[in-house]
Amino acid sequence: MKIDSDNYDELNSLLQKNMDNKQLSLEEDYLELGKVQINQILAVSKILSKKYTVSVSNPPYMGSGKMNTVLKKYVQKNYPNSKFDLFAVFIERLTELTEKSGYIAMITQHSWMFLSSFEKLRQKLQNETIINLAHLGPRAFEEIGGEVVQSVAFILQNKKNNNYVGTYERLTEFSTAQEKETNYLKSVENQNSNYVYRSNQAKFKKIPSNPISYWASRKVVNNFKYKSLYDFSISPSQNVTGNNPRFLRFFWEINHYVIGNKNKWIFYAKGGGYRKWWGNLINIINWSPEARKIYQYGDGKHASQIINKKYWYKRGITWGLITSKIPSFRIMPQNATFHKGGSTIIIEDNDVFYFSLGLLNSKVYINLVSLLNPTLNSQVKDIRNLPVLPVNTDEINSFVKKNIILSRNDWDSFETSWDFKKHPILSHIAEHNLSPPCVIIFFKAMCQKCVKKFNTGGINIW
Repeated sequence: MKIDSDNYDELNSLLQKNMDNKQLSLEEDYLELGKVQINQILAVSKILSKKYTVSVSNPPYMGSGKMNTVLKKYVQKNYPNSKFDLFAVFIERLTELTEKSGYIAMITQHSWMFLSSFEKLRQKLQNETIINLAHLGPRAFEEIGGEVVQSVAFILQNKKNNNYVGTYERLTEFSTAQEKETNYLKSVENQNSNYVYRSNQAKFKKIPSNPISYWASRKVVNNFKYKSLYDFSISPSQNVTGNNPRFLRFFWEINHYVIGNKNKWIFYAKGGGYRKWWGNLINIINWSPEARKIYQYGDGKHASQIINKKYWYKRGITWGLITSKIPSFRIMPQNATFHKGGSTIIIEDNDVFYFSLGLLNSKVYINLVSLLNPTLNSQVKDIRNLPVLPVNTDEINSFVKKNIILSRNDWDSFETSWDFKKHPILSHIAEHNLSPPCVIIFFKAMCQKCVKKFNTGGINIW
């Protein structure tokens, strides 16, 4: 609630006057009750309109998808920079409740530091000063396990101080709540710990989308002065069927004669586990005109969409949107398409295509990706924001093509590959050690003998 009025004494005196003169059109029995209720409203309003020297909060977490209609409309109207989650709305709200030069202390999810949906919030917070930030990461609380809830505790000063160098404790690598607490307290005593960083937050503005990448060195940040993948790639959005159980299959579930037919079934990149260069292509999507019409216009029950027709069947670079490990990039071949979970960019230039795939799978770029977004989501915007460094493209392209061949041969060694022919172990068996034909003849003879024994009533079991 936003309360702007400061005239509470005047409102109280006006209310008392109205009560004394019985000017309210209420029954006598309700006058006292009405007076109490209105006084309570005024008391709450007075508290909510105050400015505080220090504001502290562990706010509730709620994504916009779980908000009811009233709350969702309210935050969209009043807090457009943070509307995607209630905890982020509270960050903005506390800046409003805090006096100029006052302090704000919070513990929240860390997604506001990196996700593109909170970019405008980060830009607004450039008007605040980060004094201290303890990046807790996963398992910050013993009661909450897993990687999903990743936390950060921080203190802001409600004013802009361009010269201030904030302190950041990177506790994400410690695996338990006790370890995080112990090492945080150690960092207070010894500020030269290797997990303690100091940074002026003006540095964040030099990185696309302004992530709070406090651990980035000046040399690494300077790489973002070059052109980015935005200048060489296309992001054609993604396909959403709205009903995957109906429209998706594994390729071995469908008659192979209709797979690859552009009006029947085509391969569908859908993310998958860690795999570089080639592979993870086991799903197919119904690509009949009738199905495509549903993707484009919906079925009245499910949200769906289809990419622009001019991008159908084009080769791309794909990766898994969600991963608990580092991202891995591979080819989405021609005549295939992709799901939102198999994020994809299209690069028309052949040389740039292989060069970009090589850069994305390098250790250097894995570190750059983590600067833009170290969460579980490797978003298309983050990947396209990566710089294209000026290095020897011919040499890189040669290595990339060799890696693709090796990865493809490895993928085709197993039955989950469309191009599987023979397991590699079998190729190492000498010809003279293979099962001799005499065994097959003997087996057939034995079967015929058994058939004659059990062949009754004119029924030939063989």
